[in-house]
Amino acid sequence: MYCFFEGKEDPSYYLSRISSYFDNCEPIVCNGRDNVIAIFSKIKSISKYKGFKIGYFIDRDFGPPINIPGIYQTPTYSIENFYCSSWCFSRLLKNEFHITTEDSAYKKCMDFFMNRQNEFNDSILFFNAWYYCVRVESLKQNLEFNTSLNDNLPKGFVRFNLPESISQLYSLHDIKKLFPQALDVTEEVIAPYKSELEKSNRVKTLRGKYELQFLKKLLRFFIQDANTRGRQDYVNTKTKFNFQDALIVSQISQYADTPSSLKRYLSNLGRGMGSNLYGLLPKPAGVLQS
Repeated sequence: MYCFFEGKEDPSYYLSRISSYFDNCEPIVCNGRDNVIAIFSKIKSISKYKGFKIGYFIDRDFGPPINIPGIYQTPTYSIENFYCSSWCFSRLLKNEFHITTEDSAYKKCMDFFMNRQNEFNDSILFFNAWYYCVRVESLKQNLEFNTSLNDNLPKGFVRFNLPESISQLYSLHDIKKLFPQALDVTEEVIAPYKSELEKSNRVKTLRGKYELQFLKKLLRFFIQDANTRGRQDYVNTKTKFNFQDALIVSQISQYADTPSSLKRYLSNLGRGMGSNLYGLLPKPAGVLQS
């Protein structure tokens, strides 16, 4: 099976799940959603590739889903959101911190996680809404959308005062100062986008890399709590669990959520295609240039 992915971290999430359906997989990173869609259209138009097992995977991001049969789109903002659900955190508690549901520490840890996550999402909601708004309004006005975000929140936008609270420190003025090239919008224009996100399941709809930043902060807090002598306010036993920030997507992939839509996509792909002609498709560069 040949798999075309949007970003370089996508294989770390998808490949272990794809392996449940296919023995061999060749990952090809396309560096952007538009490139995945373009290569899908190109390959679809070449008759000699019919019958090959080929998968296409993109993130939803903000806005309505792109309904293109043959392309899998996440039901969340991105794959990173799959790592930030309460179910994923529960699996981490059980398997890495060895806290079972019968342990009194389990509820304490889960409550702490969910309360801080709600505070975090309250804090980043407006920034997400601004980005959503600028993106959509730029497209409406046929303007170039040239605003890119880093993996982490801008420095100083959110205060992590753990274990007590997480709070917002920025305003629209701060956002405009940091992104002067972005479309100039008012709070009134942003309001409907903010309302839409506020009513949604924010763990799924807000920008996944920011949700993952929160998870990293919480996991570091719990690791420190578990391994600090005389502390253990939440985790009552030491842990050997650790992770590297840059590798967390691959290191805890087994605990991330696997949506039913992905299972259906892979299952249907396995049943609907012809024999596996692995190794016969041209090299990725050749496909892109043909």
